[in-house]
Amino acid sequence: MKRKSSIAGIAAVLVVIGTGSFAIAQHKMQHQQQVGMQNQMSQMHGMMDHMTQMMTRSHDLSQMLGQMMETHHGQMEGQMHTMQQMSESIGSMAEQMKANMARYDQMLQDKNMMKSHDMQEHMQSFRGHMEAMAKQMDEALGNLESMTKTLEQDNSKK
Repeated sequence: MKRKSSIAGIAAVLVVIGTGSFAIAQHKMQHQQQVGMQNQMSQMHGMMDHMTQMMTRSHDLSQMLGQMMETHHGQMEGQMHTMQQMSESIGSMAEQMKANMARYDQMLQDKNMMKSHDMQEHMQSFRGHMEAMAKQMDEALGNLESMTKTLEQDNSKK
């Protein structure tokens, strides 16, 4: 009889230890998910700031091209106008991406939505695509800025 009660006592202790270990592991996993979401949110805020900078650069470039068109009439005016439109388009895309990043940020904060591991993976993939698009837009805007400088230098030589 003593042996049965000892076994029952040991089993009860093991159940308590197992339950405690499970609770600790679950808490640790939830903490890691929360830290991951916070990192994603921080990265998204950084990308939103970057989009704001690109919008400003695009606006400044469009203004510069407008001024160049006023002072340099002739053959290059058409190219300058086209580049101005391209710059404005990139600025609009940056504005739309910034809005999408804000929506993404809202989705990250929805705990019910982010419970699913599959959803977390989809959200990370989406963020990666947004980062890639932002990088390409930044490079395209940089190319337009370089082309504008070249046009400006060429026109100042004439």
